[in-house]
Amino acid sequence: MKRIMYISLTSLFFLSLLSYIVLGRTSFGKLPKGERLERIKQSPNYRNGEFQNQSATPTFTGQDNQITAIYKFLFGKKENVTPTDLIPSIKTNLRIIR
Repeated sequence: MKRIMYISLTSLFFLSLLSYIVLGRTSFGKLPKGERLERIKQSPNYRNGEFQNQSATPTFTGQDNQITAIYKFLFGKKENVTPTDLIPSIKTNLRIIR
């Protein structure tokens, strides 16, 4: 029993350390600039200096609580969920890939 506890605590420690290292990198969450920023600005979802969701996303500050928001997301009325055109795809023969 103690062995399982030590393994669990050690795993949790190393997972926490790895998360701290990855999330602490300066490139993580770095603001875009140059060519990448220009490409982002061309996105139809980029308006008023930030990305906008295509559908309404509750922020839990209004009258809906978290359970109600999840229920509406899962079972609420869905609009524009069927593509109007064919979705392009490429069939790949996986047997010839090396």
